[in-house]
Amino acid sequence: MKKKLIVIITLVFTMYCIPHGNAQDKDKSSEEGVWLKDPITGCSIWNSSPTENESISWSGTCDDKGKASGNGVLVWLENGKIVGRFTGTMANGKAEGMGKLYFEVEDGFAQYNGDFKNSEMHGRGLLIFPDGSRAEGDFKNDHMNGYIKATLADGSSYEGEVKNNLPHGEGHQITPEGEEYYGDFQNGKRQGRGTLLVPNGDTYIGQFKNELAEGTGTLKTVQGDQYEGAFKAGKPNGKGVFTAFDGDVATGQFVNGEPDGIIVFNLKNGKTKEETWKNGKKVAP
Repeated sequence: MKKKLIVIITLVFTMYCIPHGNAQDKDKSSEEGVWLKDPITGCSIWNSSPTENESISWSGTCDDKGKASGNGVLVWLENGKIVGRFTGTMANGKAEGMGKLYFEVEDGFAQYNGDFKNSEMHGRGLLIFPDGSRAEGDFKNDHMNGYIKATLADGSSYEGEVKNNLPHGEGHQITPEGEEYYGDFQNGKRQGRGTLLVPNGDTYIGQFKNELAEGTGTLKTVQGDQYEGAFKAGKPNGKGVFTAFDGDVATGQFVNGEPDGIIVFNLKNGKTKEETWKNGKKVAP
């Protein structure tokens, strides 16, 4: 029952943080970033992650300290090529409040519409990537944090709690293969208690660890068979009870999904028998 976890969205904002400006217009007033100045308006923009060969253009006004302020359009360029655009409100040279951001990624431009604080995505917002993948919900300090609804171009989706861009807490996940999982996540992995619906019709309800069934749980197959008991590494491991679709019941130890050891059978005809099994094969009556 090894199942692949689909990591929802790893946000790499290499072109973000409301950056960019010409090297000779950089005021190195902070070890953590620089102020960039529009050569035409003279307004300064805060950039926490500067790169080389940048320039900016700000269409709005400056405050009395020369910082970009009010509504306007901020454009970043590298070697004269547009690599980002912010439309919205600036306060003290930083994006603040509602705004719309376009930023360059490997396969085009991504878009964020929503709240900003100190030039970071912070509050409610919608993030859309060039391939159509999207995430809508709560953002904090440029990361998805809170409740997020995400859909990816490959058909997978996630709705639930997120911490630092990864599923963390309760969530509902659908993979490209059609697996459906409801339950607990930790750091992007299925961990805790959950329900897994497999495309072939099998269902597992129980504990998970590192994406796999581990602990106690119940597996029901589409044929009507059921195993209830201990799991490890995604398979029945330990003491359990297997109930066949015809009503026969086998109780005992299981190793890697196979009966192993003394197995007690309670048959549907009322009879009981005890057998010894090894690696899924009967070795003694």
